[in-house]
Amino acid sequence: HDKRKSSLDLRKLAVPDSLLFSSRNAIMDDMTVSSYGSQKTMRGSKLVGKSVRGCFHRIFLNPSYPLRKQMLLTFGSISSLTILVVMVVSIIASIASGNAIRGKSSTHVEEWVDDFMFTISRLTAEALSTTVVSTD
Repeated sequence: HDKRKSSLDLRKLAVPDSLLFSSRNAIMDDMTVSSYGSQKTMRGSKLVGKSVRGCFHRIFLNPSYPLRKQMLLTFGSISSLTILVVMVVSIIASIASGNAIRGKSSTHVEEWVDDFMFTISRLTAEALSTTVVSTD
């Protein structure tokens, strides 16, 4: 018969600490090593990386949280941040385009009013000149 265990049973088994720490250190080494950074910036980035990593683990990957809550926190926060960035960019773009349109429309309206006033004054002068000239 098949010796496979269900995934629920496998999740309940304890993972050896040596396996967890060796893979976590390897991943963190890959994240902090910079191919073009100096040794000084590498030390600073390791300190920042550790504090960010610690904060990330405390908030999102807290071992006391169930897996469902960890996944909801992680993916929910990522999607919320993405939506927030899109909203900020679209608000800035709409404000900038509104200011540009307002500036151009005010200059165009001023030109149109000047042309309109010139045309109206010319037409009024022509209309009055024919009545004034015909009565003389």
